[in-house]
Amino acid sequence: MRRDQVHHPTVSTQQVKRLREDGANILLYKQLFNAEYCASRPVAATRELVPDLLDFAGWLERYGAAIPR
Repeated sequence: MRRDQVHHPTVSTQQVKRLREDGANILLYKQLFNAEYCASRPVAATRELVPDLLDFAGWLERYGAAIPR
């Protein structure tokens, strides 16, 4: 496992507030327009394009061991 030093940018309070507002807006949009949101992203069509697409359980089974604990 690599132990590189991680550098975090300085984020102002205003930037944090804006990120929280943007995130809340995204969640609200998805909640209010969930049917339209999902209709524009049909899983069946994606599976036709990518037949070996994994669901979360399959992805976790395949790659879960690589997640650092």
